[in-house]
Amino acid sequence: MKSINPNRLIKAANRSSSGASAGFTLVELMVVVAIIGILAAVAGPRVQAFRA
Repeated sequence: MKSINPNRLIKAANRSSSGASAGFTLVELMVVVAIIGILAAVAGPRVQAFRA
């Protein structure tokens, strides 16, 4: 059976947590808002026609 090196585990844990930030960038949020806006612009007239 292989032995587990604790120092290696600590280094791996530190590398994963300090690497990339866990969150969305401003560009990603702007893209999502733009897509939602396009979908709303396309769906808006269809909803109004359905209600009338």
